[in-house]
Amino acid sequence: MKRLPNIAEAVIPGTPFGIEILKAVFVLGCVLSLIGSIPGLHFQFVANHDLFSRLLLLGYAVLFGIGSYGIHRRMHLAWKVGWFYLGLFYVLSIHSAMTAPNASKPAQNQLITLAVLVVMFSAVAAYWGNWWRKQKSYFKS
Repeated sequence: MKRLPNIAEAVIPGTPFGIEILKAVFVLGCVLSLIGSIPGLHFQFVANHDLFSRLLLLGYAVLFGIGSYGIHRRMHLAWKVGWFYLGLFYVLSIHSAMTAPNASKPAQNQLITLAVLVVMFSAVAAYWGNWWRKQKSYFKS
């Protein structure tokens, strides 16, 4: 009787399941960014529909596309650049929390909310940074 693969390698033998999920997320991010940059289409994840926003979405599409290709090819450079992606998403999350419209809340509550969000984003970034550090062996030297 044929032995079933363990959960960590259930998608493609020899590839960690988390890496496969990451590739899928990057491909999805690339496709959604490309779709969002098309003039005339209005999606909820696109805040503004001006030229700068569309160019920014094209830039995201390029970043996601390059990232998914590098992970797929198991390039060692992709692992190093992954730290840039982690830092970029961390900074963008903090920026998004700081610029979110909270006009109905008093200033004191805004500071507490922002502090809690920064701590939460930092904990998430630390978790994923630790996970990414452990993935180094997957990439070719």
